[in-house]
Amino acid sequence: TSLKLAIKYNPKYLKAWMFLASLYQEEGRNDEVIHAYEMVLKSDKKHQEAQLGLAEFYVAQKRYDEAASLYQAVLEEFPTYGKAMQELGNLYGLMGEYKAGENMLRQAIELNPEDNVAKRDLAQLLFKTERYKEAVELFAQVVEHAPDKVDIRLQYAEALKAAGELQSARIELEKGLRLEPENDKLLQALDQLK
Repeated sequence: TSLKLAIKYNPKYLKAWMFLASLYQEEGRNDEVIHAYEMVLKSDKKHQEAQLGLAEFYVAQKRYDEAASLYQAVLEEFPTYGKAMQELGNLYGLMGEYKAGENMLRQAIELNPEDNVAKRDLAQLLFKTERYKEAVELFAQVVEHAPDKVDIRLQYAEALKAAGELQSARIELEKGLRLEPENDKLLQALDQLK
């Protein structure tokens, strides 16, 4: 292709390597994905987009330690980069390092109190660690800012149910069904409350 020709004549053409990394990822060519990102990082070891792209790829491949190292490298260079904090927090949760994940997500929220994605992620982590009341508080904030997101409303209802607030869970599920009357997950969750 013309990209490979461009790279042949200019191996430091970083945009081409980045494009190839995403193309190879779509095609499931895992070794080439890593090689493309590594070529970018060979030319610019602090290339934030390549570090994050490779980290996300490693997470998808369940290569968590390698992903964590890349997120940490980004945060060393950009200590207030909320997206990297959020992703590292989620990764720590996947790794079972819940306290570290919680701390990282709380830092991301502290940097940007309006970051509903980080709030949702923290609520999910708190739910996973059976801290239901705290999860409920965060899910309530997220639902308030995204009332049409049925999947979040369902998670909120599940947290309410786990916290023993069955009537409130029922109300949230019914609100979700008004938005998506045929949603099987909502219908099933509501049926389980009866």
